[in-house]
Amino acid sequence: MIDELRDYSYDAKDLIHPNDVAIEYIYETFKKKYFSSVTTDILTELRIIQDGTNHRPFNPNSSNHLVFLNRLFNE
Repeated sequence: MIDELRDYSYDAKDLIHPNDVAIEYIYETFKKKYFSSVTTDILTELRIIQDGTNHRPFNPNSSNHLVFLNRLFNE
């Protein structure tokens, strides 16, 4: 953060902590440097599952939502 994100636009309102954009940039840089491609693929799959489980359906008993859940957990 000190070397690459010197602009105050990357700081949170308290001017001490990084904001969400800076956190995402730092995480992506860390991921490229230290994670293997297999680990990155697994993280991508986990993100898809996590986003799907956090999804709030309009009608949880609909056939479309059940198909969505089936596809989410069986692929």
